[in-house]
Amino acid sequence: MANIPNKNTVFVILNGPSSEQYITAKLDGPTFGCNFAYRDFDLQYCCSVDLKAIRIIEGEAPGGIQLFSKRYPDIGVRWQKKIIPGIDSGSFALEQALIIYPNSIVYVIGADGILRQNNTTRYEYEWRNGRQPNSHTHQRHRQSMIGLINKYKKSRVVFVSDNQDPELETITHENFIRTSRVALDAKRPQYSEERI
Repeated sequence: MANIPNKNTVFVILNGPSSEQYITAKLDGPTFGCNFAYRDFDLQYCCSVDLKAIRIIEGEAPGGIQLFSKRYPDIGVRWQKKIIPGIDSGSFALEQALIIYPNSIVYVIGADGILRQNNTTRYEYEWRNGRQPNSHTHQRHRQSMIGLINKYKKSRVVFVSDNQDPELETITHENFIRTSRVALDAKRPQYSEERI
């Protein structure tokens, strides 16, 4: 399948398990991810607010990715330090997409917890001792996302999910693939398979 450029389409990859079905996809537009999404996706931008994750990302993320973090005083020079709006890396990634690409359609992939579907994340963080985020944490993240959508009204934010949501615009996986012209047969980027 040929990729058709779509300059008004932006993708944000979150840590939910539903993002796994797009690992081999060629997303035709600027792509933002949070935390370790660069291991599975060809990102142009990576956002993180967790200092332990930032230190790992600094050493292993490919050089072409622009890195954004909150203003920690002692992080590496690759990071662009920002004042962040929300409480998590996912809302941080969404806001950077909305700032850098205003007036765009932003597709959010892997927002399972925010959409109240699944509270697990795809990546294990050893410093969490196997604990996954709870529903209260995802509710706070959800409110942060809703706040960003209301703040940046010139852009359209669409969550990729087969379940409808009363407060968030959603699109089914099938319609997302058709509408955004995602090529599912692309080759996956090769990064370390080690767990953090």
